[in-house]
Amino acid sequence: MAKFCAKCGSELKEGSKFCVKCGAPVQGAPVQGMPGQGVPMQGMPGQNAQPGGMPGGYQPGAGSGMTAAKNAFPWKLLALIAVPVVLIILILVLIFGGKGYEKPIEKLEKGMNEGNVELVLEAFSPSIASSVSAYFSDDISDMFPDVEIDLEIIGKEKLAKGEMQDILTEEYDVSSSVARRVKKAYILEVEMSSEDEDFGEPVVEEIPVVKLDGDWVIPISFM
Repeated sequence: MAKFCAKCGSELKEGSKFCVKCGAPVQGAPVQGMPGQGVPMQGMPGQNAQPGGMPGGYQPGAGSGMTAAKNAFPWKLLALIAVPVVLIILILVLIFGGKGYEKPIEKLEKGMNEGNVELVLEAFSPSIASSVSAYFSDDISDMFPDVEIDLEIIGKEKLAKGEMQDILTEEYDVSSSVARRVKKAYILEVEMSSEDEDFGEPVVEEIPVVKLDGDWVIPISFM
């Protein structure tokens, strides 16, 4: 007489220990693991296995999917963190490092007002500083006695790389050897003035400033 699976109703082959349709053990047959599986058979008490599944409720790829999900790199979280960090860096650069070309003028102004010849010379490129130093004694505190000098940048023009070298050498007498090493350059309109009545009218000078060997300097002598 034909036997049928008590779980799915499929016809069982004679002598079968497991249903070939759903894998459930045949009633009355000894329950053992599938050869090489080493896992409990589907349909054992407490397993809550689903019909058609692998023995022991195992589903191919289920475990690997969970592991992949757990180990997935949090790209979205990283992006959310990175964007504001980049914005903060850009803001700091604009606030603190975006106007390096003004530094030579600031050094020149401070050095003149403090009578500090070394600070004045720091405003110039090394080759020019040696010639500029001839205009000053070691102490220049009496150069502008009781007068506060104000150097204000009232205009600027950034030189394009393609024309930078020609403009510096032809219009401002910067040496070719120096001009070739310049990375960036501005032409600044600088107004020199003072609240002291004896100083006279404000004077406006065009002063080139360049980024040379990593530092912003004045590459000419206008003293």
